[in-house]
Amino acid sequence: MGNEIIEEAVENLTALMEDSDISKKCKEKVEKIIEILHSDVNLSVEKALDALEEMSSSDISSYHRTQIWGIISILETAKN
Repeated sequence: MGNEIIEEAVENLTALMEDSDISKKCKEKVEKIIEILHSDVNLSVEKALDALEEMSSSDISSYHRTQIWGIISILETAKN
């Protein structure tokens, strides 16, 4: 699995978390996803994808939803 891909996803998640327009609840979820990706668990990417897909279906702006979909796409390449 490509560490570069995971780091790219973490960078994008960090940028999303630092966005002042995103809710505190979403920031907390993003922080947990970053922790999942930094763990050495074999299924960390799968768990992160599940959490991101759950976030993308929640009540967030279309701009943030688009960013989350981009991060999902990045992580999908790490799976293959």
